[in-house]
Amino acid sequence: MKIELRGFLIFFVLNLFNPFFTKAQNLALHKSYALSSLPNYKYTAASSDKTSLTDGIYTNDHFWTTPTTVGWQNQKEVTITIDLGSIQPIGTIIFNTVRYRDAGINFPKNIFAFLSNDNRVFHYVGDAADTTDNVSGGFKMEKFFLKHINQSARYITLIVIPKGLYLFCDEIEVIRNDLGSFSTIKGSIMKEDLGAATDSLIFLETTRNYLANALKSLGDSSISVGKNNFRINHLEPQITYKNILRNQLLSVKDSIGQINAWSLKAKYNQPYLIKRFNPWDSLNEFWQPTPDSSKLNYKFLVEKGNVQYGSFVITNCNAYTQEFNFVVSNKNNSTVKVDLFYIPFISSINLGSIPDPVIPIKKSVSIKPGVSLMLLFKVIGINPGASGSIIDIHSKFKQMKVSIKTQVVDLKTNSDLNANVWAYLYYPQLKNRKQEVIADLESHHVNTIVIPPAILGNIESIDTSRLLNYLQYFKNIKNILLFTNFNSQANLTNSEAFMSEKWKNSFIDWYTKVIQLIQRTNLSQSNVYVYPYDEISRNRIKDFKVLINWAKQNVQGIKFYATLNDKEAIDSIVPLVDIAQIHQSAAALADLPPHSGEVWIYNTSGNATSLSPYRYYRLMAWQAFINGYKGIGFWNYSNAKNSKSFSAYSDTTLPSLNTYSVVYNGLGKEIISSRRWEAFRLGIEDYSLLQAYSKKFGLEKAKALASEVLNNSTDINLADTIRVKMITELTK
Repeated sequence: MKIELRGFLIFFVLNLFNPFFTKAQNLALHKSYALSSLPNYKYTAASSDKTSLTDGIYTNDHFWTTPTTVGWQNQKEVTITIDLGSIQPIGTIIFNTVRYRDAGINFPKNIFAFLSNDNRVFHYVGDAADTTDNVSGGFKMEKFFLKHINQSARYITLIVIPKGLYLFCDEIEVIRNDLGSFSTIKGSIMKEDLGAATDSLIFLETTRNYLANALKSLGDSSISVGKNNFRINHLEPQITYKNILRNQLLSVKDSIGQINAWSLKAKYNQPYLIKRFNPWDSLNEFWQPTPDSSKLNYKFLVEKGNVQYGSFVITNCNAYTQEFNFVVSNKNNSTVKVDLFYIPFISSINLGSIPDPVIPIKKSVSIKPGVSLMLLFKVIGINPGASGSIIDIHSKFKQMKVSIKTQVVDLKTNSDLNANVWAYLYYPQLKNRKQEVIADLESHHVNTIVIPPAILGNIESIDTSRLLNYLQYFKNIKNILLFTNFNSQANLTNSEAFMSEKWKNSFIDWYTKVIQLIQRTNLSQSNVYVYPYDEISRNRIKDFKVLINWAKQNVQGIKFYATLNDKEAIDSIVPLVDIAQIHQSAAALADLPPHSGEVWIYNTSGNATSLSPYRYYRLMAWQAFINGYKGIGFWNYSNAKNSKSFSAYSDTTLPSLNTYSVVYNGLGKEIISSRRWEAFRLGIEDYSLLQAYSKKFGLEKAKALASEVLNNSTDINLADTIRVKMITELTK
């Protein structure tokens, strides 16, 4: 067995005084294991390899180009479960990997280890990658040790989170504990909950970094409050403590708030501070503002039927929680409507904590010591004219006012930008809120719906009553996409071969029935498109082309829609379909083949709560305008497929790594928006102004304005500046 010399020396020193050193046994040697993702890095072990991680063979060099190494590329995480065959006493887990900065290869971000006796209930024992040796740098092979486990188990599950694009490992060892001192596992994590447990562990790490940065921003402070002395240098060791629990971190967080409150109180001698703030900007809970009350005067120019947003931040400078009450008054209720919201902080998987849910203020709002809270108001243009609005802010110690002057104009703009966000009404968190969901979609200018396969059924077994029931809730929809998902054999037919004569007849009958059903609803004027494949793979391109060419000749009025994220698919399918919705990351966006159908764009970035409301959501419409695209969208409105994963905004549990939703569930049937969702709406209204500006002043001038915004996307005030410029010039 080839063993790296340095790793052997480390192992020898660690066990120098162990009388059983000579008997140390690798329990994982030649044991079977299961992988959540097959190896997909082509220069290492084949995807069919099932032995390299426990064969006892270490790679000497050329780590990522040798069959004795297992490699993954573009994986969010990899789960490895080793079956020891029977319950064994476990002392140490060793994971051998590599880094090389010049090739973009890093050590894993995390190597979370879980033990189980039955492969059903698990117990977390530590992160092997949580070590000071886990840093970027030049070429280095490294054994990561998770020592002193001293528990018995049969199954070892490692959930490995890559740092970057690549993950490599050539050997995993599980060293037997022969000291006789070990405990029996007391598992509490079900196998199906390992993903959620991993997210929570990542949250702890993220929160530690978040709080560490907050401490740095406070400087070297020591604040005395009565008999209590809050010292930053006392908090730093707590944050870095490896095994700190979540409630302990939250206690540290409260202490940081106390320090920040008293620091601000000493500096400004105010119970709270209010400062103007951009609605789409990022905000830290322990923000340190300067007094800015003289600038709490807002002036808006709003088109009739459209909206504009403003915000301000209140920071509590007292050492105890303060309660705030708000009263909104309008001098002319027929001209504008002003709604006020607060934006609480929620857990974020990679940012620690971010302000996102848009919560209507119904009662008072409380703010903890030293914490900042964003308040957002929405101005809705009702009728042309001028209006003045006041937001009165009351606390026990101080009253302040926010002044809003609004001019509403009627430009009669009419945007033809299509919006699709894959809102599936049968998902658990939406099915009891259908009317509320549809009202929310319409208010955000979504004019396209996707009918999912679960509602359509396959082409031999359409459930007409289920489809009619689904469609009855929609009224003002321009486009209907029939997602048949022919990637799944079950959705093709129950019995017939694809594109056989019987299959073709079944398809025609199915399509005719669906069209007739739609004609019986409020959607008789909607455009209907067949959506056979989602992000079509290369091996399905030929089938799709055959289907389109046949259907266009044999099925009267049929139209096709496709989502495309690959250059080959774009080149092959765009000329054939009526709507091609192309992923923004597709390299071929700037060089589309000749086509007569519409081109839309969409995006699918995960961990959506961390995405910029301005750059990711609002500017999508600006990108569509400058490139001539007729539609935008993202996956998706609410992707939670079970009620557990659709958390209330007040839930303190961590959202999934792969969350995409832009809404939260409120009390009863209420739908809670987000800053991201409001920014998306505003972008569509920006698009209508760009169109109107183009018609009056020419396409090139409108594109020049859009280019200015897109080329300076870090300036989150610029879109509003250009928006005011367009409205002003359009009203002259």
